[in-house]
Amino acid sequence: MSHKARWWLALVLTGCTTQPTALIVAPTHSSFATPVNRVESDVSTTTSLSPDLVSAPTRRDVLALIDERVVCGRFPEQCNFERLGVPGSPYDRELRALMKERVDFGLRTVVGKGAFRPTVSSIRMMEPGVAEVTTCVYDALVLYDTETIPGVHIVFNDRAISIFSTWSMQLHQGRWKWFSEIVTRYAIERDAC
Repeated sequence: MSHKARWWLALVLTGCTTQPTALIVAPTHSSFATPVNRVESDVSTTTSLSPDLVSAPTRRDVLALIDERVVCGRFPEQCNFERLGVPGSPYDRELRALMKERVDFGLRTVVGKGAFRPTVSSIRMMEPGVAEVTTCVYDALVLYDTETIPGVHIVFNDRAISIFSTWSMQLHQGRWKWFSEIVTRYAIERDAC
């Protein structure tokens, strides 16, 4: 789905309705969502060994990436892309495009406005240096237009969404990073995680 199509979908989904709606959508590929569900893992990441001896990313590794992605939503102009995605990967390209749009349109989240609960369901090694992570994220963070009227935060999107995703992670320069995301389903206006 193109970025323009996603923005159009976002605008349609944030329409002026006072009636709560629930919508479940079929799978689509996107790293556009703010992802990741919490998964328990007793294995720690080892960065000093060769890639074939490296352990799977831990729950802590995954949640740290999610936390960093949330910070990008608050400060899109300061997003640390190098810490989040493998350079040039589908996730990296889409996150950079999204943050550029957020900067261009003055859109950002604000601390304390809305809820955000990630859950990691599973983590498994697919091959040396490549892991698959299954997540669900309940995202009810409020997205504001902070530039149309200087000094005023206008609600751009306050809809809640539960996003179920399967992530590909790769070990890059000794750190686990996102490579791509497949959104398997999502639910609008409810916590389905």
